[in-house]
Amino acid sequence: ELEDREDDDGYRARIVEGLRAMQAEPRPQGVAVHVTGITLQKYDTARLARRDRKVMLPLSVLMLAVALAVVTRSVAGVLLPLLVTGVTVILTLGLYAAMGFRVNVITSLLPALLLVLSVTTVIHLFEEWVALGAEIPNRSQRLRRILGFFAAPCFMTSLTTAIGLGSLAVSDLPAVRLFGLFGAFGVMLSFAVNFTLLPAVLSLLDPPARR
Repeated sequence: ELEDREDDDGYRARIVEGLRAMQAEPRPQGVAVHVTGITLQKYDTARLARRDRKVMLPLSVLMLAVALAVVTRSVAGVLLPLLVTGVTVILTLGLYAAMGFRVNVITSLLPALLLVLSVTTVIHLFEEWVALGAEIPNRSQRLRRILGFFAAPCFMTSLTTAIGLGSLAVSDLPAVRLFGLFGAFGVMLSFAVNFTLLPAVLSLLDPPARR
């Protein structure tokens, strides 16, 4: 196993690619060279996780947008949940990277997890905002009514979800521990974004008419 070099992120990659280049060189008939080991497994796992993330994350966002369009039938009903989930994912992964951690095959699932978990609260708030549009025309009164009703139950659901993810912190596997801890952080961050950024945006808008 190669030791990581903090001053050289491409150290492992250059060695693995160099060995594979040697492996591909022409050889006498009947002679074959094979390269294996934990170093190659880690390198390939990280490379494939990055490749999949570039494909699966945009597809996940697209599928989420389609589902939101079907449920809410409004442009705001698509854009606002994507805004909340996007801020949650970006801040969580930003903190993850700022603390010096590298994405692995398990933590690469964080974006998809946070997309699903953070959109549930925003749908509750948005649908109630639309439903109360005719009953309470005043924007600030409507938002106070919604936030007062949903704050406690949404906090408890976020907290219990975060506790469940946080329980992974006792795992013997570092990747699983990181997944649980940052997943728990992301869930609580999503709650904070839903009850700060989302109401700020909704205070500037009028809900679409109910059909």
